[in-house]
Amino acid sequence: MGIFDKAKTKVQSWHKLEIVPKNIRDSTMGNIINLTMTEHCAYRIVSQDVEVGALPGYTLFLLIPLVAMIEALLAPWVAWLGYKTRRKMILTWSLGIIGISSAWLFLPSPINLEQTEICNSTNSNTEIMYTELSMRTSIRVMLTIGMAISFCLARVATWSHVIAYTDDIAPERMSVHVGILIIARVLGLLFHNFLSQAADQNILVALVIITVFTTLNTLRLYFEIPKVIQDTGALKAIPMNDRGYFKSLKRVLFNFVAVSQMIAMGLLAAALWGFGYNQEEIIKMRSTVEGIFTSVCSGYHDDVCFTV
Repeated sequence: MGIFDKAKTKVQSWHKLEIVPKNIRDSTMGNIINLTMTEHCAYRIVSQDVEVGALPGYTLFLLIPLVAMIEALLAPWVAWLGYKTRRKMILTWSLGIIGISSAWLFLPSPINLEQTEICNSTNSNTEIMYTELSMRTSIRVMLTIGMAISFCLARVATWSHVIAYTDDIAPERMSVHVGILIIARVLGLLFHNFLSQAADQNILVALVIITVFTTLNTLRLYFEIPKVIQDTGALKAIPMNDRGYFKSLKRVLFNFVAVSQMIAMGLLAAALWGFGYNQEEIIKMRSTVEGIFTSVCSGYHDDVCFTV
């Protein structure tokens, strides 16, 4: 037996014949964290243009609802598409993360901030007013919007197919699967400052990190998900009939628990990421309010200030 045959035999031995939901869930958790990184980088790319005056200050307040509405419209179809070949769809969307992220290589560089020398230190002027929309900024915005929508759809597809797949093979552990994947969506908030610096200084650093970890997760999914689910006494193959798009959509919309949980998860993500994105402004406002409160209290007796 030659070296090639030995290597081929070794690789084939890595394919799992028994389904382990935990391993599939862990790899998916990593992909969701990677998608969170990509969405954050897309946000920072637009923020860069706003800070230098290449885009109006209200751009983010328009783009975020726009992307969210497109995601809401396309999410049911993306989640349903490929329900007969979930293994193939999970692997395809996992590789799609790398493909979509590679579009950053064609992204025009941002405009540099104006800098002034004051007391031997360099200060950046972040209060530049918007003047006009240049061709370079237009390309950056259109490319970023396309990537942001693609990232959102990839997250929806990854979440939906893995949840449906694990529900078919281990429904008794569904609460664990959903809970851990929700935590994965929130974990990216812990790396908010690191992601901001990576996106501002060199987007290629973030691209390398995303590519490496997504590739590892894809390889794990490829070997962990069996190509054929055997029909045994403990695990029955799930029939594929009665899973049309409109029938499936109707079942979800008329399931109060499912709809309420989706709304709750959306509000949770909006609250946490809203705080993360506006953390600096919140700190500045808190300092301003505390300063005003201190100034007001300085003219009164300490007991009165304590009461206030």
